[in-house]
Amino acid sequence: MSDLMMLQSFHFLRPYWLLLIFPLLVIIKSFYQRNNNLRVWRKVMSAEILQHLTVNAGKNNKLTPKNVTVIFVLLACIVAAGPSRKQQPSPFSEDKSPLIIALDVSESMNQSDIQPSRLLRAKQKIIELLALRGDANTALIAYAGSAHTVIPITSDSDMIRHFLNPLNNKLMPKSGKLPQATLPLAQALLQTTQVPGTLLILGDGATPETARQFNRFFKNHPHQLIVWAIGKPPLQ
Repeated sequence: MSDLMMLQSFHFLRPYWLLLIFPLLVIIKSFYQRNNNLRVWRKVMSAEILQHLTVNAGKNNKLTPKNVTVIFVLLACIVAAGPSRKQQPSPFSEDKSPLIIALDVSESMNQSDIQPSRLLRAKQKIIELLALRGDANTALIAYAGSAHTVIPITSDSDMIRHFLNPLNNKLMPKSGKLPQATLPLAQALLQTTQVPGTLLILGDGATPETARQFNRFFKNHPHQLIVWAIGKPPLQ
């Protein structure tokens, strides 16, 4: 089965080089016909007699300079075409849709109803998501009572991981919880792209006003919203 998969993925990186084989074959054939001194005699003389009257006529020497040249030219065309068993991703299939990650770092995210804490669990989820996305375009926003761009849209996931780790409520200039404060920042980031994007909110709470503002924003923009709720609901 593995051999079959390898055969299916076999392709040429530059297949247009193979087109040179056809004119080269025509040229080589014309050289053979022009240099064949016996061609005229074969038309008027018996093949048995011609064989006995010519030197080396009965021998079949395949390693002549002409044959070696033909083999070399054919191999050169194949090598130039770039045979490969590794399928290259098409640049047209590249995912250019940006993802804006908005992380709630307010004081309530320090609760430990989800171990080790809501904030650390949210960070773990972001790291897992970055690993799945690879080098896709991603940005990071942190919010509490205000929102701030941590990393603008980038394909460097390692940079996002580096700045993600120290985020906490002590770094925020304003306490509270306003997820809707991320909307102007997300809009400014997404305006730099040519395709619709996604805003991912990771937090543990919102208000009816938050819902109204998010509903109004996404009605007027082609982007999508994803919410990952962090924390356990209170017992009734």
